[in-house]
Amino acid sequence: MLTSLTNLYLRYKTIILFLITGGVTSVVYFLLFFLLWNLLSLNYHVAVSIAYLGSVLFYFNTNRKMTFKSQDTRVLQQLVRFGFMVVISYFITLLTVHGMVEYIRFNPAIGMAMGIIITTPANYIMAKWWVFRNNMQVAT
Repeated sequence: MLTSLTNLYLRYKTIILFLITGGVTSVVYFLLFFLLWNLLSLNYHVAVSIAYLGSVLFYFNTNRKMTFKSQDTRVLQQLVRFGFMVVISYFITLLTVHGMVEYIRFNPAIGMAMGIIITTPANYIMAKWWVFRNNMQVAT
């Protein structure tokens, strides 16, 4: 049983690390959002945007160093690609939050969670095969 679990972990290590990194990033995202929205009483659009930017910087660094173990010195190129990926995800998230708040009347946090669920698979594919491609060592 332990050998099977170890083999599964080794086979899917990059995906597992990506999901853990994403989970920690989500905690950063929600903490920033709730701080800005609840404590500073910012509009939810502004709070989502600032929280998104802060968590994205954390996300880039942890994925670059931990998940994909990039040794590439062209960090700026990776950051530009990552930025493009994030812009796509940002608009998907913002549209999701807006739609869930304005049309379905859900709490913005539920819209944020739905945005994460929608964008995670797309982000993994883009990060692995475009942002850090050929410049990564797959975690072993």
